[in-house]
Amino acid sequence: MGTVATILKWIVRVENGGLLNIAFEKVSTTITSETEFDVSKDLMGKTIDFAKRALMLKEIPLPILKEIPESLGGGKAGVDDAHSHPNREPVLFFITIGVFLAVVILQFASCCCLGCGIKKSKKNRKTKNYGSFGRKGEEEILENLITEESPETHSKRRIHRIVYLIVLALGVTFLAASVILTIIYFSSTALVVNYLETKPEKPSEEIPLTLPDGLRITREHMAKFFNRGITMGKKQTSDSIDALLRKINGEMSSQINMTVDNILIHLEVGQVLQKGKETLANVDKFKVYTSKIASNIKTVKIEITDLRDSMKITKQEFDDAYRTSPNCQAPGQCDQLKKETNKIICPIEPDAINTDSTDQLITHLNTMQMDLQNQMNDIEKAIADIHGSTENIVDSVQKQINLDSTMKPIDQFWDDANKMSKDIMKNLDDTIGTVEEELPKYLKFIRIGFYILGGVFIFMLIIAALIAVHLIFRALTGHIFSSSKFNDAPKIKKDICGQGPICCCSILFIPILLMLAIITAVLLFSMTLVSGEGCIYVVRESAISKADFVMNGYIAHLWKSMMEGDGLGDAGEFLNLKSPRNILYALNNVCARSTVEHGVGLLRSVGYDNLVDVEKLVESNQVADGINQGRESLIDQIKQLDVPSQLPRADELDNMQKQLNEAFDKVDIKELLKISHPDQLNIMEFKNLHSNLKTALASDPTFIKPIDSLEGVIQQMEKLKKSLTDTHEAMKKSETHVEDMKKVVAETITVLKITISKANDEQELLGKVAGEYDVMTNYIIEFIKNYGDKLFMRLTQVLLPCQDAHIAYAAVTKVSCGDSGGISLLLGLVYVLALNVLFIALVYITLFNLAYAQARLIHLVNC
Repeated sequence: MGTVATILKWIVRVENGGLLNIAFEKVSTTITSETEFDVSKDLMGKTIDFAKRALMLKEIPLPILKEIPESLGGGKAGVDDAHSHPNREPVLFFITIGVFLAVVILQFASCCCLGCGIKKSKKNRKTKNYGSFGRKGEEEILENLITEESPETHSKRRIHRIVYLIVLALGVTFLAASVILTIIYFSSTALVVNYLETKPEKPSEEIPLTLPDGLRITREHMAKFFNRGITMGKKQTSDSIDALLRKINGEMSSQINMTVDNILIHLEVGQVLQKGKETLANVDKFKVYTSKIASNIKTVKIEITDLRDSMKITKQEFDDAYRTSPNCQAPGQCDQLKKETNKIICPIEPDAINTDSTDQLITHLNTMQMDLQNQMNDIEKAIADIHGSTENIVDSVQKQINLDSTMKPIDQFWDDANKMSKDIMKNLDDTIGTVEEELPKYLKFIRIGFYILGGVFIFMLIIAALIAVHLIFRALTGHIFSSSKFNDAPKIKKDICGQGPICCCSILFIPILLMLAIITAVLLFSMTLVSGEGCIYVVRESAISKADFVMNGYIAHLWKSMMEGDGLGDAGEFLNLKSPRNILYALNNVCARSTVEHGVGLLRSVGYDNLVDVEKLVESNQVADGINQGRESLIDQIKQLDVPSQLPRADELDNMQKQLNEAFDKVDIKELLKISHPDQLNIMEFKNLHSNLKTALASDPTFIKPIDSLEGVIQQMEKLKKSLTDTHEAMKKSETHVEDMKKVVAETITVLKITISKANDEQELLGKVAGEYDVMTNYIIEFIKNYGDKLFMRLTQVLLPCQDAHIAYAAVTKVSCGDSGGISLLLGLVYVLALNVLFIALVYITLFNLAYAQARLIHLVNC
């Protein structure tokens, strides 16, 4: 095998595309910019023309090499280099033919020239030396010859003896080499037969040693590749799709929640709730404040009433004292005092203070607070209902968009791939079955043919060996190595004519040698052509790149029709099913790095960055229709929520505001401020009155009690003034609070009215819903593009782990084109066959020359 590899290395000077130039032809196409190829239509004619041109040493047409880029060793530069350095298959053919022709010519010349020369010399010798003595005289003369010989004759004998020994050594050497080559021939035929033979036991090694082993390993690993790859691929794809759908659904749920929130923002319900809560808090504070003021007013009113009653009693006591006091009985006496005590009158009329208006205000505030709280509760409930219905909205939208159904063809790809793999395996099984069934039928004929040819070699070697033994025996018994003549020497006739049978055998074997030479040369040329111009393009890395370029173009040419057929059904709709590239390099190199733990995906190895065309998926009619249906579903869901019905009516708000304003208006703050002004109580005047009365009437015991009562009134006035001051200040502040309260309520009602107005404007609301939905779907589409593209890109890198595909490819290439493959075995057998024929021819040439040399020696011995 090493010799075969060395010869092939010598033969292949340039990777000129070899048989690719025969098997393929360029296809004129404008569909793509890629060069496309198809199988040659006249394959037999191109093969014959290729061989004819090669044998005629003409430039071989290299159309495929010309199309291969110069970066890969093709193009015009590659063609020029190939024409400048043609491969040497024809050289080997002509060397073989030339060597065998030379041997045959030499054999023929030896038989004709040397054989005829001996006979002529015998005739001349008889005529010259013995004349008319005849045969009897010849024998008598030979028996009576003197043992003496001349120096010249002795020198000739010595030279011929040396030549004889050399030829004898060559003959023995060639005969031994032929025997060894015959043994090698049978070993080679045994290797070839074993290579073709189907063994019943299953080999344990993975490296194929025979054709059946290679086919079996190919079948097993192809089955493993398809079964494992499709099973794992289907699960990985399904898991990836499920993961993507979960991610999409999560994002869609989040986006729909955001959409609902944006719709609520559009309705300004958030501001309504905020304003409502602020208003409720302010109402609650204002109600507490108002309640406190109302309580103060009631307290002041009670105190004023008490003061009025006290003043009445005090005045009555003074009046009674005037009537009973002896100091005031005279006319005009105490009139001035009476006039002063008549001023003991309450300056504030308690009935003028209306506490009902404040109570009504508090009642209205409580009612408004309750109503507003209920409305806020209703709005919060509506928001909660809207958020609660988001799940139903999400489910409805997802159901309408139906990405699960849209992505179903992607998962279905594996069902279609499984169907295709079964068809491939069926064809492979049929092919392997045919080979395994038919090969044994022809194997015995192949074996018989090899044995017959080997038998011919053995037969020729036996004859050659018998001739050699005969000649050696004659040499040993003919005293041809003696320096003297013998009177008991062999008969000249027998010794000289002993070369006749050898001559006849040599002449008879010449046609056989010519036939074997032609067969051997043709086989050598054919096998080296297949190996040097074919096999290297599936095993040698630099040549694989050229074969891959052609295969890329060939597959690209077939791909469109394959995709338009039923090969992948609906699965190809959203798949990046471009034609694969560099399949041979992937199977030979990239997949060799694949392991069970770290699988290299075949799809990634042959140029697929992403199996799924995510952009095409999201822009498909199915997704567009689903989005439109999802929009309608969302609008229907929003309609069913009936948001306006969950909000208060505008007239209710107007009525509430009106009642509250009326309640505010009923509380006459200015009048209350006027009535409750503390300056109305002139305490100093009453103190002066008390002081004057006490001074004037100090000696009259009748006025002790009224004066004390007046002092008590003064104390009440002081207390009341303090209450009036506090109440008055609070009421002054309440005037500002009332305006603020009116403003807050007005703002809240305004915001509520805006929300109600937007909710009642269905066209605007649904337009907003549609707009928000479009924003959401645009986001989802971009999310699917980004996340889905990355997800399916990672998936594509591991799909169809190709370790088994590499083993199957390696098995096929090794069993056919490997160093111990069938082509190498056959080529080695042909080499051995050629050497056998050559050395057998040399054996017969040597034997004939040995016989001639021996005859000359016998002649010289007996001269």
